[in-house]
Amino acid sequence: MAWAESTGYKTTPWRARYKRPDGTIGSKGGFTSEKAAKDFGEEQEALIRLKKWIDPRGSAMPFLDWAWEMFESSKKRLALTTQAKYRLYIKVHFTEYWEDYTLGELDRNYLAVQKWASELYSEYSDSTADSLVAYFSSLLGVAEFVQIIAVNPCRHIKRGADYQAEHAIASPEQAIQGVLRVYDRAGPVLATLAVTGFYSGARWGELVGQLRKEYDAAAWTLHLTAPLQEVNGHLFKKGVSADQAPALPAKRLSKQAKRNPKDRKKAKGRAKTPAGERPVTLPEPIGLSVNRLLTLHEEPYLFVSARGRPLRRSNFNRRIWTPAWNGVDPDEPDSPNHIPAVIPWFTFHECRHTHETWLTEDGIPEVARRARLGQKMHGMGAIYTHVTAAMEEMILTALLARWERGLASLTRSELITYREAFPHLA
Repeated sequence: MAWAESTGYKTTPWRARYKRPDGTIGSKGGFTSEKAAKDFGEEQEALIRLKKWIDPRGSAMPFLDWAWEMFESSKKRLALTTQAKYRLYIKVHFTEYWEDYTLGELDRNYLAVQKWASELYSEYSDSTADSLVAYFSSLLGVAEFVQIIAVNPCRHIKRGADYQAEHAIASPEQAIQGVLRVYDRAGPVLATLAVTGFYSGARWGELVGQLRKEYDAAAWTLHLTAPLQEVNGHLFKKGVSADQAPALPAKRLSKQAKRNPKDRKKAKGRAKTPAGERPVTLPEPIGLSVNRLLTLHEEPYLFVSARGRPLRRSNFNRRIWTPAWNGVDPDEPDSPNHIPAVIPWFTFHECRHTHETWLTEDGIPEVARRARLGQKMHGMGAIYTHVTAAMEEMILTALLARWERGLASLTRSELITYREAFPHLA
């Protein structure tokens, strides 16, 4: 039961005393009357019984101390790239704006958080701002759950645009044209990377992280188990550096065998989701092209730079991919250097969107599309619908038809380049 206690001060002679949930005694001074002090103590104990009491000792913690404590407690289950992202958020974005705030000062402080969010959305892309606000909200959400603050001020913050950004989709004709331009700039290895991106639907990190010993040349099958990840300028695979990863045991996946969930718990540098660990069989022309890489170099990774090193996305995009798709002086047809764009600012990730769109147009069941792209099915389909050999055959047949359609569109000069880039298919 709460009580009032005399302090001996002339102006504020009373303080409230009450029992905290852990059995210790809480205290709050500054009261001018015994009744006011006792009423305050009884109010605190009532909130404790209702499980709505906020411990003022916890709310006095600086927000940045809380953020780092939460990060350290959860980082072991985060991918290396996610760790780097969250560390950057705290060191740069949160420190810049919230360095002087305690958790108590953020409690219900909707206006301050709304102002910060508005500045983010005006300065950064919606996806970046969404990610920052989401992580900030998750930190304060835990503080609310453990009753350090009463209300998460991010609860009613409006996020970015409700629509998804439109992605460019290449036709088979545009795909082969872009691939041949990549060949002109970088040779057969990276041209094969480009065409494999279109006809596998794999992510960038999954392709450039594919080891020679993970690839099944006899079945033209990529075994996508652990992507190559770039963190702070360094490349990693399976939780070790890219140079050390080839020495680790290779993992081959079966389309029929069930995965052992215990294996995933022990994995480091694993795929983005459990569904991301998958075999992807390539149509015959693409499979033969990847097989040819095994004779063009002896490096442990299938897709490597001219120096035989693992690829970095920024270098590849800047020097090879973007110039190939954007052309040269595309808006100046009278320029002596004019080369029209294939699709302006087409990204490598949009090969994945293109692949999914092609399969949808060709009537491939959703469960087979999700499995090929390494995505989880939702709803009842995730339980009762399964990929069959007939669906796999449908995919390969549809992709082969797309490939042949692209070849049929080549001009005489493009056919010459095609025969140079893919002599084994000519």
